[in-house]
Amino acid sequence: MDPLKEKLDSALREELKLNAITCALIIVGLRRGLNPIQQSDFFTPWGNAPESKEELAFQDLVWFHKVLPPHDKFNPELAARGYYTKLKWQKLDEFWSEYDPEQDKDIHYRKTCKPRSIHVQKQLKKPSSLKSIRKILAEGNYGF
Repeated sequence: MDPLKEKLDSALREELKLNAITCALIIVGLRRGLNPIQQSDFFTPWGNAPESKEELAFQDLVWFHKVLPPHDKFNPELAARGYYTKLKWQKLDEFWSEYDPEQDKDIHYRKTCKPRSIHVQKQLKKPSSLKSIRKILAEGNYGF
């Protein structure tokens, strides 16, 4: 009986974790005043989960790629022809054809290495002599 119990425990452990997390999430949402429908809408930002690959492609085109306007409605006739999927792949191909990995390195460099301007470096130095204090007061830089 013990080997069977161990096998069941190990098989159900992941399911129990998922159920415990789901219950805790629902309880926290209820305590914050959200009903289950509002909680469901929180996890599916478009209000309804997509029912097909075409509908998923349509939602991606509206919300991620910003190709279609947000007030545009899903058209089943276009979906039957595969229009949304083709348009999504076309936009992805356009994006990746213009992609330059060197540009990412340049952006990372600009975020991490920002040299100070000479004016800022001058303001950081505190005047030590009476002559330098008079000079700063004459220039109008009262940053000391």
